[in-house]
Amino acid sequence: MTEPSAEAVLQARAAGFDQIGSELLRALDSCRPQCVSLHDAEGDVLWLNAGVIGPDEHGYVLDALDELARRIGYRVRPSWVYTYEEGGYPGLIVGFANDGIAAVPGVLRVSVLTNDQKVLYSGSLDAGYPLPGKVQQAKFPLPKGTKWQGLRLKAEIEVKGQRYPVRWACRQKLNDDGTLTLRPTVGLGQNDETGGVPPTA
Repeated sequence: MTEPSAEAVLQARAAGFDQIGSELLRALDSCRPQCVSLHDAEGDVLWLNAGVIGPDEHGYVLDALDELARRIGYRVRPSWVYTYEEGGYPGLIVGFANDGIAAVPGVLRVSVLTNDQKVLYSGSLDAGYPLPGKVQQAKFPLPKGTKWQGLRLKAEIEVKGQRYPVRWACRQKLNDDGTLTLRPTVGLGQNDETGGVPPTA
């Protein structure tokens, strides 16, 4: 049995994209799109109904792919927060959940900030964590006397030495900068005067 030539394989692929593109055009007919195109994961054109795609349009495609990857691929949020005290120093243990379908595409860096953006502690989870459907714990030691209420959690993804902001995928209202302000859970610790740290005898 002979294998098909490279040209035959390319023609078969093109025919498949033609069929998908034609069906997409029919489905979108009532919207009257000016141009419809199919792209691979790198943004390269696989099929185009008319004309050509210039550098500006290609840039839009790449931006859209980045946004889709950020929003659909992984959905990271702080799932729970515990306070602790160790040697007189308070701290937080946070469980980070990933409700998405993909691992984090890089290293998730989390910072604990004061309300005025001062960094109290910053650290990174292992690359790719938290995994989809899983929770990854992290420990954040804090300066002596720090109260946890009102602190903010900030997330960034580090890829190839570059950091990119991440908005937490949680139901709680986020701050304009994408950080999450820590507040007591309704019904738990509302009258806690120690900031979650056990009082000393």
